Amino acid sequence: MFLFPFDTDASAKHHPWVTIAFIVFNFAVFFLVDDTDPYILRFGDGLHPWQWITSVFVHSGFWHVTMNMMFLWVFGLIVEGQTGSLRFAVLYLSIAGLCGLVEQTVFLGETLRAGSLGASSVLFGTMTIAVLWAPVSRVKLFFWFWIHVSVIEVKTRTVALGYLALNLVYAAIWITNGHGWATSEVLHLIGAAVGLPLGFLFLKQGWTESYGADWLTLRAEKGSPTPIHRTPTTPRDAAEYETDVRDSTEFLREALDAGDARGAWQIHIDFESSHGAWPLAEPELRDLILGLIKDGEAPRSSGYVTEYLARFPDGDPAVRLFRARQLIESERRPQAALRILGTITTNPGTPQSKEHERLRLAADALKASGVLELDLDE
Repeated sequence: MFLFPFDTDASAKHHPWVTIAFIVFNFAVFFLVDDTDPYILRFGDGLHPWQWITSVFVHSGFWHVTMNMMFLWVFGLIVEGQTGSLRFAVLYLSIAGLCGLVEQTVFLGETLRAGSLGASSVLFGTMTIAVLWAPVSRVKLFFWFWIHVSVIEVKTRTVALGYLALNLVYAAIWITNGHGWATSEVLHLIGAAVGLPLGFLFLKQGWTESYGADWLTLRAEKGSPTPIHRTPTTPRDAAEYETDVRDSTEFLREALDAGDARGAWQIHIDFESSHGAWPLAEPELRDLILGLIKDGEAPRSSGYVTEYLARFPDGDPAVRLFRARQLIESERRPQAALRILGTITTNPGTPQSKEHERLRLAADALKASGVLELDLDE
């Protein structure tokens, strides 16, 4: 069975230039460097700082580098998309350096002169950060079991928890069977442990633009009717910042009332570019989503829909119906759609009621057709 990620719907402010550059560089090293031995992270031979970086760019085979680059593409999209190229480059290399330091220190007593190579540990750190910054965003995975091939979609946190649990189990098996601690699964878990505090640091310092859908904000907003505004990314007077929020909200509201959803979207994007994350209140977020959909800008609404459902699970039925329609018609995930439809109450005879019934029947028909759906949450 093979299960690996290849895409995500996480909102991104920044283009993944560094992610792409790292992927190209990794493949270039694989095809152009014949002798990778000098670049491997060696255990039981002291501390060698240059190996902390070089080892993450060399791989043992084509499948190894390809799988790792799939992970880098997906989780790089999330992390670089929310922190920018320069910070992502620093963050990625910092995880690499810290992992190398920890691994060579922990395994100083390794007598077999073992070592490691590949980006896996750094990617587990990046994956952990992606969970903190976009826990409810969805990741698409390629699923291959025997003769069955399909695409499934689950939340970022589900993907991460699944891979972490799998590595914990395998690490325990290898250790208890006398294979020692220097296994790839243990190294992956070290990477996750390194990434976790770095992800929290970036959140606390306001170095991310997570659209109010990060773990800390969602946890703080649970049960709260109003969004929590975080400190802007650049030092500003608090009163001036609140004034800017108030003025921008008025401009955005005016654009929405005038039917200019594209203009409202641009106001929101421009504000976040200069001030940092700006979670909108429920009425503005709802109207922005519905306005973009009405104007044929549904792709721009994707991140907002994810944020809306995370922050306002019992919000406007129109947004939930739109998401259910996506799940049925685009993603072929009837069970997830039925769960959303089950939260919606409509008045009999209304257009919403008719659309609700149509989607329910379509979801039932899709289930009856035998569609395979691995969907642990929605």
